[in-house]
Amino acid sequence: MENQDINIIHRFLNKEIDLDNLKEKFSEEEFEYWESTLGLINNLPRAPFDKNKTFDLILEKRNLKQKKPWKFKIAIAASFLFFCSLFYFNHQFSNSELVTVAYQNSLKENTVILPDSSKVWLNRGATISYSKNEWNTNRKIELEGEAYFQVKKGKKFSVISKLGLVSVLGTTFSVSTHDDIFSVACYSGKVAVKHADNQIILDAKNSFSSQTNQISEIKNNFPLFIGKWVMFEKTPLAEVIKNIEKNKKVIIEFNINQSFVFSGGYSSTMEIEEILALICQSFDIQYKTINANHYEIYNVSKP
Repeated sequence: MENQDINIIHRFLNKEIDLDNLKEKFSEEEFEYWESTLGLINNLPRAPFDKNKTFDLILEKRNLKQKKPWKFKIAIAASFLFFCSLFYFNHQFSNSELVTVAYQNSLKENTVILPDSSKVWLNRGATISYSKNEWNTNRKIELEGEAYFQVKKGKKFSVISKLGLVSVLGTTFSVSTHDDIFSVACYSGKVAVKHADNQIILDAKNSFSSQTNQISEIKNNFPLFIGKWVMFEKTPLAEVIKNIEKNKKVIIEFNINQSFVFSGGYSSTMEIEEILALICQSFDIQYKTINANHYEIYNVSKP
């Protein structure tokens, strides 16, 4: 086996060339013997082989040249390189830096900057995990919960969850995996979605939900939680008012119908007057300012 052949195998193991390129370098008979062994390691990650050291070790076996056919020597060399690949793969895997980020406390920053400057916004209760060391060659994230992604253009970017897979090259989208319901919303670009037997391409302003198994149009430019929205579903209005008092650090006096319930939300970035106006317009009520950080909500007198 010549130095040139070793260089070719070295390039293959470092994933600089694939099996098709390798086939062009050898005769048909030689390639058949290489393919069966190298095919086993075709999916291993790139490993930093010491080419010269590897070649020197193989040269030690050249004393078999007169005793064993070239096919047997190739098998020995391939086996040696195969086990070298396993060694480096296991070494890299055991030393890979797995990063896990969980967002449980709404008082903490929920934005994650990835190694390529892509960004992830986590909704409350969401967790992501990714390999920092392998990020440049494998942009893959495991997700539980809900997150919004702003992906820099580059190699394929994948979001993996127990309910489905989303793949993109560069775009903005969100993925949610709550209550065994898998939903994806594409805000710009395109995303590929795989769920059960469904394989879907979502264009911008479209979303998919496993609950309906349909594609729907969306109008928002980003998910509500990105704007620090607080959402309510048929919540007693008194509880909504208390929530606003706590978040905005104000006092709100109110004497209103206790049967009122509110479905909707407000953003923490809104001014208190905007929030009170939003709440009041849903009912026959109004608000007034008593003094700084002190407000009153009251029923409108009916004729």
